[in-house]
Amino acid sequence: MKQFRVSLLFIFFIPIILSWIFVTTHNNEHYNFLPYAVAFIAVVNELCFLNEISDDHAKDKGLISGFVISVTVSILVYFTSIHTINTLWAGVGVVLILIGCILRTWAKIVLGHYFSHTLRVLENHKLINHSIFKFIRHPAYSGTILLMSGFGFLFHLHAGIICFLTFFILAVRRIDIEEEMMNTFFGQQYLDYKKKSWKLFPFII
Repeated sequence: MKQFRVSLLFIFFIPIILSWIFVTTHNNEHYNFLPYAVAFIAVVNELCFLNEISDDHAKDKGLISGFVISVTVSILVYFTSIHTINTLWAGVGVVLILIGCILRTWAKIVLGHYFSHTLRVLENHKLINHSIFKFIRHPAYSGTILLMSGFGFLFHLHAGIICFLTFFILAVRRIDIEEEMMNTFFGQQYLDYKKKSWKLFPFII
C-alpha cells in the first residue's frame, strides 16, 4: 500500500511540477502563479484522508486515470498562467474546484477504507448508503467532473465545457464497470439502492 501511495504521489505531482518548471524557464516572471497554487492545493487534498486497503487483484489500479487527470491539469494551468484570466470564468472555475474537492473529501471520509482509486470489492465489503451516499452513489466521480471542469474554466469557457463533457463521459464509463461489479457482489440490495439514489448529480442523472 505504501508503494501505491508513492506511485500516486509521483503521478499527481510530477506533471504539475514539470509544467511549472517549463513556464518559469520559458516565460521568466511573466506568468500567473495562482493556477499552480490551486493545482497544488487540489493535489494535496486528493492525497489526504486516504485509508485504502491494498488489493493486488483489483481490476483497475486507477494509476492511468490519475495520470491523465494530472497531465490535463498541468496543461490547463500552464496556459492559464500565461494568458490573461477572465475574472468571471476564473471565479466559476475556483468555485467548481472547491466543490469538487469537498465532494471527493466527503466521499473519502464516509467510505473510509472502502474508498479506493482502484476498481475492487473487499472481502466482507459493506454497502455504504448513508450520508452523501444516500443521495449520490458516486460523489467522488461527481467531484472529479466538477474539479476538472473548474480547471478548464480557469483557462477559458470553452475549455471548461470540453473538460466537463470529457470527464463526464470517462466517469460514466468507469461507473458502468464499477456498478456491474457492485451488482454482482450485492445483488438485489444494490439494485434497490440504485432506485433510491442518483448516479452523479441529483435530479439530473
